[in-house]
Amino acid sequence: MSLSATVLVLLSAVLHATWNLVSKRQQPSAAFYLVASAAAGLLCLPLLGASWANLARLLPTAGLLLGVAGLCQGLYFVALAGAYRQGDLSVVYPLARAVPTILVLVVTVLRPGDSAISAVSGVGALLAVTGCLLVPAKRFRDLGPRTYGNRSSLLAVVAAVGIAGYSVADAEALARLRLEAGLSPTTSALLYLGCEALSTAAVLAVWVLSQRQERWHLRQVAVKSAGHAALTGVVMYVSYGLVLAALAFAQDVSYVVAFRQVSIPLGALFGLVILGEPWHRPKLAGVGAICVGLVLVSMG
Repeated sequence: MSLSATVLVLLSAVLHATWNLVSKRQQPSAAFYLVASAAAGLLCLPLLGASWANLARLLPTAGLLLGVAGLCQGLYFVALAGAYRQGDLSVVYPLARAVPTILVLVVTVLRPGDSAISAVSGVGALLAVTGCLLVPAKRFRDLGPRTYGNRSSLLAVVAAVGIAGYSVADAEALARLRLEAGLSPTTSALLYLGCEALSTAAVLAVWVLSQRQERWHLRQVAVKSAGHAALTGVVMYVSYGLVLAALAFAQDVSYVVAFRQVSIPLGALFGLVILGEPWHRPKLAGVGAICVGLVLVSMG
């Protein structure tokens, strides 16, 4: 992988872990992520307006998948907010980042027409699953059903399901845009990114406005943390934009995917060092196993 691609993807990983740190410190709500998604969508409006002809080709081709992705991202943010209010960044972040890769791998294997995974990917998946089982535990002898029944871990897994859902929808939508709408990879990715931010904001708006507590949270965000929420949204989508840019420089996409896993130990380290979360040995071992496992999956 070229130096340019390496720098871009590492910067993306740092930004991804950073926006999660910022939002965790705000004790986020769905309303917080509504403001974040809306800010990102508004940032993309000039691009969407300037590309109206391409946008007219995007919506008929990928409109349904865009809606599915918005629903899945909405689920992700609602669950992530609950997980961060209940649990540690150093537990929630590795789980939410690792489980989707495992789920997408399973979907790929089960989907008709796809080939079986390699032995390297299989070993990597087992390592990642083992890491996910270790991360929530305080002691190695605590491994058992009670360790995984806490609210934050369950919500982290729900968030991961949301990530897996929109990842599959995104991949299918972008493939259709290239093949059926005739859009270039860069154009389709940037336009889709902006539309997805607005779709997610719309889904979150419905949820927030339908919940009394979330309406209260929205008023609190507007008064106390609108700037943090907007910054989170902008950094969130800039981070993804850097990944798209890195793909343009990389000859092998698997290296980009592998290098992105740097965000997992970094996010855990932010929680441990900056937020003062406990350094439990199973957590450290689990984060290490997740990182190695996901790198093997991406390289396999």
